[in-house]
Amino acid sequence: GEQIGNMLVKLTNEVNVPQEIIHLIGQGLAANVAGAAGRQYTRQTGHKLRRITGLDPAKQYSKPDNKLTGLARGDADFVDAIHTSAYGMGTQVRCGDVDFYPNGPATGVPGADNVVEASLRATRYFAESVRPGNERNFPAVAASSYKEYKQNNGHGQRAYMGIATKQD
Repeated sequence: GEQIGNMLVKLTNEVNVPQEIIHLIGQGLAANVAGAAGRQYTRQTGHKLRRITGLDPAKQYSKPDNKLTGLARGDADFVDAIHTSAYGMGTQVRCGDVDFYPNGPATGVPGADNVVEASLRATRYFAESVRPGNERNFPAVAASSYKEYKQNNGHGQRAYMGIATKQD
């Protein structure tokens, strides 16, 4: 993550790519690496990248020498996450400004035969949302918790999972 962050500093300083257009996307452990890259970029420049999307961010396993921490709010101006294997390979812990749990915080999603397929489903959902005309294929109800969602207390607010997720 640190090396990627350092390369992004070079990209913005030497090639004049504005950091406001940089959107990192990482699946599983790579979501946590993207968060580390965002933190390194901010340490080096004092500015944040525009967006980081975590596709089924991986659980964090504690080891004494583990320096990689998970994806978190604040790693970019906007962090969103799609959790498709919350109790499998991914984590149920909220890590973004907006977190989506298709089918609720579960081990998997319908149509996935195992936790690997369930984890990779986040990538498929995001990829579909990038196709022109599909930006709003995944509407969701805003809720601050799973309990609130189950009680239909989303206050009628809609959010769209994927590339069209609002950043305000």
